[in-house]
Amino acid sequence: MIFAAKHIISKIACALIYVGLLIVLFGSMSRAGMTGIVLSLITLFIIFISKKLRFWLPVIAIVAVSICSFLYFQKRTGFDYKAYLQSAFEGWETPEPALTRIDTLDDELVLTWNKNKLHIQFFPDLLAFSITDDDGKPVESTFDATTLTTTITDERFAGITTVPVYITEDIIGFTVNVAGNFAYYDNTYLYYTMYGKLIKHNNSETWDWLNQYGKFASSRGFIWAKTVPLLKDYILLGSGADTFVFLFPNNDFLAMSQIYYQQIITKPHSMYFQVWVQSGLLSLIGLLVFYFWYLGKCIKTSWKVKKHNFYSYISGGIAAGTTGYMFVQIFNDSSITVAPLFWAMIGIGLSACTLAKKESAVITDIPAEA
Repeated sequence: MIFAAKHIISKIACALIYVGLLIVLFGSMSRAGMTGIVLSLITLFIIFISKKLRFWLPVIAIVAVSICSFLYFQKRTGFDYKAYLQSAFEGWETPEPALTRIDTLDDELVLTWNKNKLHIQFFPDLLAFSITDDDGKPVESTFDATTLTTTITDERFAGITTVPVYITEDIIGFTVNVAGNFAYYDNTYLYYTMYGKLIKHNNSETWDWLNQYGKFASSRGFIWAKTVPLLKDYILLGSGADTFVFLFPNNDFLAMSQIYYQQIITKPHSMYFQVWVQSGLLSLIGLLVFYFWYLGKCIKTSWKVKKHNFYSYISGGIAAGTTGYMFVQIFNDSSITVAPLFWAMIGIGLSACTLAKKESAVITDIPAEA
């Protein structure tokens, strides 16, 4: 709009708004957003690359304003973008935990500890335990009669303790120090959640390669590792709008606790996973095909116009901005607060692209009706 506007006051107002929005973006500390701006500027260069220098001047000016705004923000706040960007990768490799599985079976509780299975049976009437290994042999342990605590001394499970506790006023359960609270109730073993519910523990599927980078980008690695196994079930049709929360294994409390998640995960933190799961793979393919068709149409029109005009500047600007948005959506969900603006801009961009061709009297092989 800075270069499409005809009046100097409008140009100045748009420039001030742009600088203000940049500072707001920097202040938000969004690594994806800042990187998206860089990709938007690169797209601008691609759109205007076929023109003479005077048509590059708007792009060069926008880049210069962006860099100056960033340097000003960095100087005033002491913000180190490079270090902040690198922090997304620091500590992202998650070492394999000792406890990798909890099985609440009907006749026993089974813990997989350092790839060895520990079998626990609890007798509420006696406040006693039967603890064996995978071969059915009792594991070495000590018992403290004062606290009723059983401490395992077998080197394979050293340090694991069990102790009877009241789960509720009416239910006697037990605590395993490395796994949580459990109860033998209604002829089966159950896990006692942080929400006060007795459930069968869910050992959900995971993409092991990505799961080892669980802390990547504020734990998105973990969320994506648990989302990928869901994708195979939604090729043709999705699960429905805003249903991801019901599909994600929020009841895999072991995995959630190991990544320090204490809240319900309602979104996959990636628009592309979100669309695939909730609308289906075909829907995602349709979205991507449509967008790249639109972007290609804008670039082709910009390359072919004889002289840039109001509409070609608008078309190119929206194409660049939406490209940045499409990148940012790798790390963010489609939100009702932002997505309508994106789609509205796409509509405006398509109209501007068509009008730019008409005004420059260029005939292309792309029908204007498209």
